[in-house]
Amino acid sequence: MMLDTLPLIQKLRLEHVDEEGYAALRCNWNHCPKVEVVPALNEDDDFWSFDGLYAKAWTKFFPHEDLPTGVTGPCCAQFAVTREAVERWPIAKYEQIRHWMWTVEGVEEVSMKTGLVLEYMWHIIFGKPHYYCPDTEKCWCEKFGMCDLNCERDGWCLGQSWLNPEKNPHMGLSQDIPTGWPEEGQSEPGKGGYFPYDGWWLDPEEILNH
Repeated sequence: MMLDTLPLIQKLRLEHVDEEGYAALRCNWNHCPKVEVVPALNEDDDFWSFDGLYAKAWTKFFPHEDLPTGVTGPCCAQFAVTREAVERWPIAKYEQIRHWMWTVEGVEEVSMKTGLVLEYMWHIIFGKPHYYCPDTEKCWCEKFGMCDLNCERDGWCLGQSWLNPEKNPHMGLSQDIPTGWPEEGQSEPGKGGYFPYDGWWLDPEEILNH
């Protein structure tokens, strides 16, 4: 199981990012494949929901665009993006989004809720469809060059998930870091463990140059 993203970032294939424009850094499905957001302007959000806030934000940011009927995408707003994708919108658009985050009113847990809205909006802003669930095995291979993984089930490849669906079938919010990690608690070599090699955590200089 991967519990450190530095070695993964070092494997990111920039040519893939150039081809795609936007590339989420998570391949395993957490929220996919289900629709996570159903924007509705008349929706009263509870503590965990944000369908109503999403709809209000969408109509503010994109007043001439139809409101999506359903939105989903890779978890957690961790992505690589090209200059061209960013420049699809003028600077004023990003300033508008930032101002909205700072000034939105009438929302409990405002920082969490605005963050969730954008988590499910960045992929659209940068040119991907509303419903965006890339194939997991293809994602690992094309994005990181990891083409020999065991991907027996949709949305998850053995050893590459911070949420192990065998242990957490309902995909809970977190999983404890194993005692003794990183020396202990990793998968077997070749199955996602010792990534990118056994002992990588011992030599920071080697990590930076790997």
